[in-house]
Amino acid sequence: MRMFAKSSLDAADRGLCKELVLGCVRWRDMLDRLVADRQKGSRRQLPPVRCLLRMGLYQITLLDRIPAHAAVSETVGLAHRCGQKQHMPFINAVLRAYADDANHTRSVIATLQAQEHAVGWSHPAWLVRDWIQRYGADDARRLMEWNNQAATSYARVNRLRAQPAGVLECWASEGVRATHVPLDWAEDGDLYLVTLPCAVHLLKSFEDGLFYMQDPSTLLAVHALDVKPGQFVVDLCAAPGGKTSLIAQKMGNAGTLLASDIDAERLQLVRENGLRLGVTCLHTSPASSLAATLHPLFLAHQLGQAGVSDPLMPGAESVLEVRGGKVGGEEGGGAAGELGDDSGKNSQKYSLYDFYIVNILGP
Repeated sequence: MRMFAKSSLDAADRGLCKELVLGCVRWRDMLDRLVADRQKGSRRQLPPVRCLLRMGLYQITLLDRIPAHAAVSETVGLAHRCGQKQHMPFINAVLRAYADDANHTRSVIATLQAQEHAVGWSHPAWLVRDWIQRYGADDARRLMEWNNQAATSYARVNRLRAQPAGVLECWASEGVRATHVPLDWAEDGDLYLVTLPCAVHLLKSFEDGLFYMQDPSTLLAVHALDVKPGQFVVDLCAAPGGKTSLIAQKMGNAGTLLASDIDAERLQLVRENGLRLGVTCLHTSPASSLAATLHPLFLAHQLGQAGVSDPLMPGAESVLEVRGGKVGGEEGGGAAGELGDDSGKNSQKYSLYDFYIVNILGP
């Protein structure tokens, strides 16, 4: 996605490129079956040829903005430019077979989706079996159909920087179309369905940290946490930092927020997003050294809350209680693991929850 944001393509071409890439990923199994049905033998195509065939077929079968004949012509031309001249006749034959008889093509896809659910809807076979067992064939089909739709874009107003009215005013001046999305688990005015006129990083309102692109479901986890100002919160698997910044917003930047992730590069995203969004209570730690970071940072937080001027005084000890929360799971039902340094020392048991609120039991 960063490549799309930094590309020199205009907004329309960037949108089409993104649609082709993500669409071919979503529908890969079905597209590959269409190719297999038109070739002799079971010889697997070279990766560049497979990609070209998928892109051409996706435009023919699942996009309505590009005429079928144009999709065929452009794909064959692209094959020539990509050094696949010897495969151009095969690519042309496969694409034209489906482009020239749209009714037959629709019938082939409908048959696949009715008789071979995993292939027709491009979902893993084990997942399809599980969904049919859980929900029945009709609801499983509707779920797969919904799951293969292109994702919509949502933006959460960052109340650490601005209020909804001010953000809406900025968006209007920048050409952002926004529709309020009311949620039971978010403040009124927090979330909007948006259509962006350009790459998001080019918007001044984004650069100024007035909002964060965030799916509605991720707000539910923070709502369930019910965090309060002044608390010490540990966010595991924190990258890229959307829920982390919302936790800070709920805390009013009052307290201590420790974010951790196993990937150092992704943890840097948490720091960058925190800086842009105005999160001042944030500390970060790689997962490999979390245990070594957690205790002194919590002690500093707890004694600092009590007004101690030098919270990291020698000899101070505390007993920690860690309370986890997980949406959709039973308390204590997470898998067990360890937090510790690379040597394996100073490790402690934990449960695999996304968030923890840490409280002191006694000195």
